[in-house]
Amino acid sequence: MVDHAGVIALVTVSEVQSTEELDAIPFTNYGVSVDEWIAVSRSDQAKSKEIVVRQLGAIAKDGSVVVADDDPLLIKAERAIVFLREFAPGQFVIQGGPTGRLQIRGGEAHRVGGGLLAATSQPLNALLASTRDELGTGRAKSYAVTP
Repeated sequence: MVDHAGVIALVTVSEVQSTEELDAIPFTNYGVSVDEWIAVSRSDQAKSKEIVVRQLGAIAKDGSVVVADDDPLLIKAERAIVFLREFAPGQFVIQGGPTGRLQIRGGEAHRVGGGLLAATSQPLNALLASTRDELGTGRAKSYAVTP
């Protein structure tokens, strides 16, 4: 996943900004705070502290939830490492659905959704270190976001 992601970030979900339908497919746009840019494809991306992440699925006006299997909707205050692709300036989609999102709970990164790998977890610091190692030298850079 690291080799195919244009952008990798440690984020916190701030809010639901909007929902929309594209070709009758529901999407939710989330305001997301970037805690750390782990890898970026362009250095100007690392200047953003707030981005929009679009996810397949939405809560309909009648309260019903339309969501992809094994990819629960993001929730406010959720912390995660996300593997992203930028589709417009400052707007991203998570690559690979649940595969491209690791929820941070209790200092560990957990896979999202069901399936064989759902129960696996890894300490956050170890995951960040191994991800940086996998990125190697020069292909991508890590940037901490400063207030």
